Amino acid sequence: MLQVTETPAFVNTSPRPADAPNHSVRAMTGRRLGKILGEASATDRALLAYSLVHGAVQLVRPTRVQAAALTKASLGYIDTITHLSEDARLRVAKRELSLSHLHHRQKPTDAALDHVVERYGAEALWRALARATAPSSDNVAINRMAAR
Repeated sequence: MLQVTETPAFVNTSPRPADAPNHSVRAMTGRRLGKILGEASATDRALLAYSLVHGAVQLVRPTRVQAAALTKASLGYIDTITHLSEDARLRVAKRELSLSHLHHRQKPTDAALDHVVERYGAEALWRALARATAPSSDNVAINRMAAR
């Protein structure tokens, strides 16, 4: 449990009218927020939430996980967008490209393929490859007709 001997620096305890200028705003990075939350009690978290809601603390540069939680976005989609070029991100934003299509067409990494080989064995993959590349009966009939 976090023992607080004095009021934490991120807590603004003075009530302020909603239209009053905000002179004591503190910016907090996502990493700092994560560290504070890791040690904070329920009371500390509630006070911090109050400070965030009322603008006494502003979150800057949230972590990927924090940004995903705030926006209810998929971490996988965030990763896909992260690896796109600036032009491709703009095209996704304009709905000229489908994020779902881009996300699901990614080629597997070598590590992912190695994992598949470890799981199923190289022989099983060779058999699957042979089935996938074997000529279909339609192709055999067409090839026989063309040979005549």
